[in-house]
Parts: sequence; C-alpha cells; structure tokens
Amino acid sequence: PVVLPGARGLLFTVGSEPVSNRIAVLPAGAPPLRILASGTDARYLSTGHIVFWRDGSIWAAPFDLDRLQLSGDAVPVVNRVGVMSNGGGLFAVSANRTLAYMCPVETPARTLVWVDHNGRETALGALPGPYMEPRLSPDEQKVLLSYRSVTTEDIWLYDVNRQTTDEFLAEPASEWRAFWSADGDRALVMSRREGGFRTYAKRANGLGGVEKIVGDVHEPYALTPDGIALIHPGAAPSRTMS
Repeated sequence: PVVLPGARGLLFTVGSEPVSNRIAVLPAGAPPLRILASGTDARYLSTGHIVFWRDGSIWAAPFDLDRLQLSGDAVPVVNRVGVMSNGGGLFAVSANRTLAYMCPVETPARTLVWVDHNGRETALGALPGPYMEPRLSPDEQKVLLSYRSVTTEDIWLYDVNRQTTDEFLAEPASEWRAFWSADGDRALVMSRREGGFRTYAKRANGLGGVEKIVGDVHEPYALTPDGIALIHPGAAPSRTMS
C-alpha cells in the first residue's frame, strides 16, 4: 500500500495475479474501499497522477487527491515493462519524476522431442512456445504443458497422434503445474482461480467443468499410482518433547 499525501487514504492493489489485479483506494477513516481501475502496483506522483502496471505497460491517470478518484482516462506511458508474479511492477519513480524500469524477460520458445535411451532426439510436431514442465499421459498419447509468458500462465495440451497444440485451461487467473491421474482420465492443475493456489481437476477430454480437490493442497507434485493420494510439501508435524 501507498499512503497518500496528507494521510488522506491508502492506494493499494486488490487481487492475486498481475493480469487480473485492480487498483483500489481506501479513504482515511476506513469507509468502503473504491476500485479505481484495472492494473497493479500504483504509485502517486506530485503532478496529481497515479502510475501503475497494466498489460505489459506503465499507465498514468490524473487523480483527484481531494475526492480520491480518477479525474481522467489512463494512458500508456512506457511499453514492455516487466512485472513480478506477486503483482509488483518492475519500475520506480524518483522524487523528480524520473521513471526507471526493467523490460520483461521473455521465456524462450521451446519445442518437444522424444529422447531414446541412447540420447537420440526425435522432434514432435508441437508448435514452439514458452513451455515448461511437460507431463506425458499414461498412454503416451498426450502431453500437458505449462505455458508461461510475460502476460499469461496457462495449461496447454499436445496431442501426439494429431500433432496439435491447444489450450487446455486458460483463465484470467494463473494456472501452473499440471499432471495426470493414474488412469489418464483427468488432469490435476494448480490454479489461483479462487485467490491463493489450490488444486483442481479437469477431464482430459476437455468436457465438463473444473472440480476443486477437497483439502488444503496448495502445491501438488504427484498423484500416487493408486490415485487416492496427492504428494505435496507441507509443514512438519509438531513434536512434544519429554
């Protein structure tokens, strides 16, 4: 949060991922907060503007400090500015209103290959993309892929026989690690669709909705072969010393 001049209120970010965050203000005295605009990591300038990150750019909008609301439309100031996964923009503004910023680091485009026991590679027909953490289905006919770019974090699916690469789970929220159930019927995905990371399941054929996995599982690593337990990191149980 940023304390506005004269302690008139707080300027802060609402949300859990940069692509869907919003800029809000909370007036002094704690009345209901007000949503000002879509974006993240707003800063107030002595010129009577706020600057913030949105869609890969730094935006500026005139801000009425007395009424605590925007007094005009936001306009882009600088393009290709990076942002952290927690919503922090990679920029700073000095007292004399000099803007310093970092460009985003693009994830390199990658492709998929088969590798045999002798290390020989055979290219698959997947389109190049910013893929990470490929997970091969039990029948070896499909591959789950974490698709992570500067502006989106989704799950894609590559079909080995059809040689197609399609979106499997793409939401405004971040979708990260994905892996298969033992029978290959479902994919389990780590997602922020309800705020913090939780684990969800979706049928591999894409039909039906997304099912939330019961339990407080934030960061799953694998499903046991019998399909009845998730392996994930957690706090060690407390011990009573005697």
